[in-house]
Amino acid sequence: PFHGMGRGVRFSRILSPRTFPIKNPCIHYARYGNHCVIACEGTNSSAGKWIHYIMRLWQYNYHSWFRPRRICLKKSSGHCSYFLGYISGFRSKMFEIGVEMIDDLPITRLILVGFCSRIPTLSLIQSLAREGFCDGSGRPISRSAWTTSTDDDTLNRFDHAWRNLYLHYSGSFNRGGLYKIRYILRFSCAKTLAGK
Repeated sequence: PFHGMGRGVRFSRILSPRTFPIKNPCIHYARYGNHCVIACEGTNSSAGKWIHYIMRLWQYNYHSWFRPRRICLKKSSGHCSYFLGYISGFRSKMFEIGVEMIDDLPITRLILVGFCSRIPTLSLIQSLAREGFCDGSGRPISRSAWTTSTDDDTLNRFDHAWRNLYLHYSGSFNRGGLYKIRYILRFSCAKTLAGK
C-alpha cells in the first residue's frame, strides 16, 4: 500500500511567475515504505513539463543551469544518472510464477523493470576522507581536531553526521554502502575517543 500519497510542493512561491509558462504548477508524488518515487506517465509533453519543473527546482536550489537541449527522454530508460546525491537508474527483476492449470503447473517468467536509486559509495568515502574521517582507501582515522572536545560533544558530532547521511540515503537500493559509511564513522569516533 502507498503511504503519503498526495499533491506535492507548490513552486509558485519559490519561483517568479514569469519563469513558468503553465499556471498552478504542482508535482504529484507517492511514498512506498522507505522509497520515495516520483513517477511520470503520459505523453512527451507531460514528461517535458516534469523535466521543466525539476530543472527549475534544481536551478533555484543549487544555482546550476541546465542546457535543455542535452536532455533526451528516450535515453533515460537505459542509462543511470546522478541526481540529488543518488545514482538513479532502472533495473530489471525476473520473477518465476507458477500458473495453476488443470493438467500441470507451468512456470511463467515475469520480468519487471523498476526504478532504483543507489548510493555513490566511492564518492562518499572520498568526501569523508576530505573531512578527515578516513584515509583515501576508506580506513577510519582519528579526528585530531575533535580530541579537545568533551566525550559527549564528540559523540554528538559523530551521531549528527551519521543521522544526516542516514536520513538522506536510507531510501536507496544498496544498503551495503550505507553500512560501510556507518563502519567508517563508528571506528573514526572510537579512535578519536581513544586518542584523548
